[in-house]
Order: sequence, then C-alpha cells, then structure tokens
Amino acid sequence: EITDDTTGRPRSSFDVAVASAAPETQAEERTWAQIERIIERRSTSDTAAKGADHDWSESKRAHYAQAIFDQAHRYGRISQYLREPDIEDVSAVGFNNVVVTKTDGAKQKRAPIADSDKDLEDMIAEIASYRGRTFAKPSGHIDLDIGGARLSATGVGITSATNLTLRMHNLVDVTLDDMVRKRTISAKMAEFLAAASRAHRCIFVAGYPSAGKTTMLRALASTLPAEEKVATIETEHELYLGKVEHRHWQVQDLQYVPPQSAGADSIAGFTLAKCLDMALRASAQVILFAEIKSIEGPIALQAMEAGRASMSTIHARSADDAIHRFADVLMGELGLSSDVVPLRQISRCIDLILYIDFIENPDGTRRRVVTEVAEVVPNDAREPMAALLFEYDPDLDDWTNPDKPSTRLAKPLRRVGYDWNKEVLG
Repeated sequence: EITDDTTGRPRSSFDVAVASAAPETQAEERTWAQIERIIERRSTSDTAAKGADHDWSESKRAHYAQAIFDQAHRYGRISQYLREPDIEDVSAVGFNNVVVTKTDGAKQKRAPIADSDKDLEDMIAEIASYRGRTFAKPSGHIDLDIGGARLSATGVGITSATNLTLRMHNLVDVTLDDMVRKRTISAKMAEFLAAASRAHRCIFVAGYPSAGKTTMLRALASTLPAEEKVATIETEHELYLGKVEHRHWQVQDLQYVPPQSAGADSIAGFTLAKCLDMALRASAQVILFAEIKSIEGPIALQAMEAGRASMSTIHARSADDAIHRFADVLMGELGLSSDVVPLRQISRCIDLILYIDFIENPDGTRRRVVTEVAEVVPNDAREPMAALLFEYDPDLDDWTNPDKPSTRLAKPLRRVGYDWNKEVLG
C-alpha cells in the first residue's frame, strides 16, 4: 500500500489532466520508487511460487507501475486518454462502452474505463472531490474543470448507465496565424479579425459542439495587446488564457461556483453576476465568456452594455441563427414573452459573428473551417441580421466577400490602422 506521506501535491493544486506520466516532484519520485519495490516483491513472490516462467516482463512491470502511480497522483484509468495528443473527446456510456474522437474526426472503440458502473461513479466522485466539488450518487450530475480538460458526468438514475465525457483542451497557446496554417481561415480573414479584436469589437464565435469554437476564441484573444487586462467568466475553466503569460500579462479567470450542501452544512456559491461585478471593479478591458448556454446570456449582455469589449461562444447552425439563438436564451432567462427587446439589444451590442464548421476531406478526415464571418446590421424591419463579410465556397475551397463592413464597423477598424478596401478589395 502506498503510504500517505508520499502522496505529494493535492490534485486540486495543479493541472492533473496535462501532467506528465512520469514523476514531477520529489514526493512523486518517492512514490514511484515505492511502487517499483512493491512490484519487485510481487514478481519475486510469483516466481518463487509458480516458477521462472511467471517472472514479470519489463512491459508488465511498466504497465502496473504506471497504473498504480496514476491512481496515486493522477486521475486513474482516464489518465491514459489525457496523454494521447490526438484525442479530442472521450465518451463513456457505461463503464465498458468507450469511444474516443481523434482530432481528424476519426472515432475508435476503446477498452473499458472502469470495472463496473459503480466503479465509474466512484471514480467520478473521487475526481470531483479533488477539485472541491461533489458528485451525488445515485442520480448525480457534474460539469467540472479538471485542469486541462473538461469532465461532464451523469449518474445512474438520470441515465440507465453512468455517462462520462472528457473534452480535451489541446490547443491553448494558439494564434490566428495557426488558424491560417490549418486553413481554418484565410490570411485576409486573420488580418481583419485581428483588427476587429484590437478595435475592441464584441465578437461571437458560433458553431456545433466540438466545432472548435473555444480554440478560435483563444486565437482571437491572442491578438489583444499583452498589457490589456483580460477577464474570463466561465461555469468551468476551459479558456486557460492565464497559462500563456507571454500573450496576456494579467488574466482574471473567474468561475461560477454552485452552492453546495452536505447534511446540515452548506456552502454559498459564487454567481456569474458576482463574477461580472468583480471583472468590472478590476477594470478588465476585455471580458470573455467561454460559452453562452443559458444563465451566461444576460451576464454577457450586461458586459457588452457596460462598454467592455467582449468575446463569447454559442451553439448555433449559422451566423444568422446565432442571433436568434442568443435572443431565445435572453428571453428564457429574463422571462420575456417577446424577442423584440433582446433583438434590439443584440443589434446594439454585437458587432461580428464567426461561424465555424467541419469540412469533409476526400480521405474521410475533416478540417475545421470558419465558413462565415458576418457583421450584425439592422434589416429593413430594424431587426438584426447577419451581413456576410467572408463566406467559404467549397467549390473554390476559398472565401468570397459578399458584403463589406458598415460605416459603424469600418470607423473603429480605421482607428487601429485597418482599411477594408485596401486589405481585402485592393
């Protein structure tokens, strides 16, 4: 048994999900040495009892050593997935039905992630406890930042089998130039988006789940001057802008904390409204919301109305759909029966919407492409609509420019040295 005095860092204090497979501290090195001694004793015992044919091979020793070390210092069996650089998602529907999604879109079946559904629920509860959260059993649900990845889990009672989803954050230090190299955007789009970011425009990144919205948001944020103070407001940390200090000198990474109770004891939460208040009091010049799903909507709108530059992501099927999706969120959260006021606020506050989607390659793989960059402008009924400034043409495998920026957008762009006619049309 691994002794308590060698357990090392608490798993709430560092990014376990991106930690090395090897020991990183003296305490972890002591644990590893102890594990090797335990394995040596077991191997010697097996050989003595069963003969030389039962001596443990080097690969078997390494396998068990890593498994025991991961249980002591990392996240147990899920650590193997967190280390594979080309995995984006891990989905477990029950302990023995595991599918991983690779960065190129390919899917693979994998070995069981636990020995039973109960074992899987116990593992989720243990991981939650490392981060100061609870996962109730049965009928538990949790969304959790585990330091380099996002974990979402639902227990038996809500579903027939325990569900676990891991979303990896593989690209944290990413730029618009990286997006150009991946052919997600064009060089002209990168110049335009960088100017819009520097001009402190309010920008939405829309798309389906796992389309690459968060990565695109990080790339947009990379264009901000390093000295500008940035605040991120999230229900679970996933932007990690504070990890790239050479791009952002100061990042106030605020996180919603739900209220928790255990018997007669209760812990007050920290609301998104309080997060916004903290960001405004701290004089953050740009406020980013990792995702607008529901309760984030009114808070994001307040940030825009407060005059702060803001960037957010939202699930939608197109740039135009993002407008109405956001209006629906505001209606639901504010208890409104009409979208007139939300649409008016959207028209006044949001400048640009990027829509990112998957494009299938001839070899069956896929790549992410920003298929639309649209300015939010009023239509004839004075409702907001998406005017396409860049649109991807799959036949050309290139982007066209159906429209040009309005005077409202062109003016702040010129203040940061960007001229649409020269950069795009000239």
